[in-house]
Amino acid sequence: MSINVFNPLLDRLLVRFATNPALTAIVSVTLVVMPIAVLRALLQVLGTLADMAEWSQLAAQLNSWQELCFALVPLLMNIYLALYEAARERMSPVLCVTSSLMVLMLFHMAWHPDGGVLPDSIPLAILAGFLANVLLKATQRFPGLSAGSQNSLVEQNINNMLGLLAVAAVAGALAFLLVPLSHLLFQYVLQWQSGLDPATFGGGMVYELARGISWLFGINGHHLLRSVSDGFQLSSQLNMASWRAGEAPLNVLSNTFFDVWCAVGGSGSTLSLVLCVLLRSRCTAYRHLARASLPLAAINVNEPLVFGIPIFFNPVMAIPFLLVPLLGYLLAYGATMLGLVPVLQSQVGWMMPPLLNSWMASGGSWAAVFLQLLIIVLGACIYWPFFCRMEQRSEGATPDLPALAGFSLPERKLEVTTQQHNYIAQMHSNFQAQKEVETLQKEGSFELFYQPQIALESGRIVGVEVLLRHKGTDGVIKPPTFIASFDCLGLMPELDFWVLERAVMAGRELEAMGPLSLAVNLSPQTLLDARLPAVLDRVLDRPLPEGITLEVEITESQLINDCVRFSANLQALRARGLRVALDDFGSGYSTLAYLTRYQFDKIKLDRSLVLALKGKAGNDFFTSTVRLCEVCGAEVLAEGVETAEELAQVAASGVVLVQGYYFYRPMPMESLLPLLLKPQGAALA
Repeated sequence: MSINVFNPLLDRLLVRFATNPALTAIVSVTLVVMPIAVLRALLQVLGTLADMAEWSQLAAQLNSWQELCFALVPLLMNIYLALYEAARERMSPVLCVTSSLMVLMLFHMAWHPDGGVLPDSIPLAILAGFLANVLLKATQRFPGLSAGSQNSLVEQNINNMLGLLAVAAVAGALAFLLVPLSHLLFQYVLQWQSGLDPATFGGGMVYELARGISWLFGINGHHLLRSVSDGFQLSSQLNMASWRAGEAPLNVLSNTFFDVWCAVGGSGSTLSLVLCVLLRSRCTAYRHLARASLPLAAINVNEPLVFGIPIFFNPVMAIPFLLVPLLGYLLAYGATMLGLVPVLQSQVGWMMPPLLNSWMASGGSWAAVFLQLLIIVLGACIYWPFFCRMEQRSEGATPDLPALAGFSLPERKLEVTTQQHNYIAQMHSNFQAQKEVETLQKEGSFELFYQPQIALESGRIVGVEVLLRHKGTDGVIKPPTFIASFDCLGLMPELDFWVLERAVMAGRELEAMGPLSLAVNLSPQTLLDARLPAVLDRVLDRPLPEGITLEVEITESQLINDCVRFSANLQALRARGLRVALDDFGSGYSTLAYLTRYQFDKIKLDRSLVLALKGKAGNDFFTSTVRLCEVCGAEVLAEGVETAEELAQVAASGVVLVQGYYFYRPMPMESLLPLLLKPQGAALA
């Protein structure tokens, strides 16, 4: 049972951040570059150890590799962000990566005309990625620059080149205008830093807070405040030397003070987070991450946690990330002023392990060791409720879900809705979904299967439902469980458009086999996609053979989500001659008013209603539902009929169309064609 420090207003605010597409993209990309960040941390550790052992040549080599990794992180984040946006916006990955890198280099050269080749700013890399995506989408709106599928390869390449030139021109102009303003802002930041004195109580709090905030945006706090940090470190060294010479009293605040009390495990005092995860987490992945991070956190390196949780751009974990170091600051300052612990009198390396560094810096005070241990434990307690909220969202079930979501829907629906808006779980789901989609594309191919729909009166196949399957390189057919990964990545329109196009192609091969309907499922994402009318116009540029009709199956949940948009899309479908079927009716979201509000050509009764036929109440309800659907002018089809008993009960209720394993399982086209060639009424034989 976790402590709930969230009120409904804060929850809603966090949900708004969690569902922001830009933050979703940034955190997804952060997870991908985590291995590079961890490698950099390891090289940094080895370089420091080599320097301590006076192996200067090895230390220099390790440091150069560490700097290379540091330079690669922004570059890779820019590339991965471009690939992420390409998948989300359904644009060419090569085109997106090229434009993103081009914009990044233009801004980097404008900002550092005499600097290195590789950009070293994560925020600049992210900004360039988003700007390139916006500019690239803008170029697609100009006539002649849209590389449609009907254009030749030469035309597409020309359009891509023109689009890149347009992006370069606009990005160059923006760099020319914005970089001077950025330099001016940077000068103001330097002036502000010149007035910042970490040796004072208020200045020290601002200094620590600024370091933490910079890390949340991917900027090393030491680098951002280098002018302040270097001067503060030098003044601390001089003060300690003067104290040892008996010439001056020790200052309470020194650079060692912040290393010992505010960076226990690295910025954000993330050793407390490791302790929290190890003691609290029920998630295997988080526990593995904590165990792997513990050795590095023990020497104050936090990259695995910052990139792995992640903490970058994370509105949930940002709060304790800032609060825990401030807690250490206040407790240590107060304890020092009260004389409970001595003023730190010697500098220790920033990689010196916690507890040991407090003992050494304090001159061997066990009170200082105890205080640092207390800060670690209290920091874990602060991280605890925030981490609990993160895991609760991952599990999709918290006691205050109605307050969190702001909806008054049934519990089952509410859990689905809130889990879709879960920030951290969604990021990890995206990562796993991307891996599954890439594996599917490499290890096999997608194929269409067809399940016949039977007219009971004639025994004839009068329609087929088009179903997507994946055939692996080993020939094994995989059920459509992978569709959840496409849905998680927002790629359902791409998948549905692919199925729709190939279903129409298959329909053109069924000439003289009608009347026959081809039923294609459309996901909620696809139904609300603005490209749907254009895709339909393209795939239906030639009419289907006589007697072959295209039918779209839509689930009830889509009607509940957006009734207004559904009505508009329903009209667009009918205007193009498509039939519309309501799928899975009775599966849990049924509202009978929908049957009178919209005109459906077919209503497919869910198997759950068929299973209920065994009881008298279920039988009566099923029969009444069939009558109601018929009054609304729709054909009625019973799904999931698997036994002779179910078939008899369905037929007795007045259903005329049936689909299910009792007749046929889904099959490839080569198995369907012989069935369609059978004479009238031979399908049941």
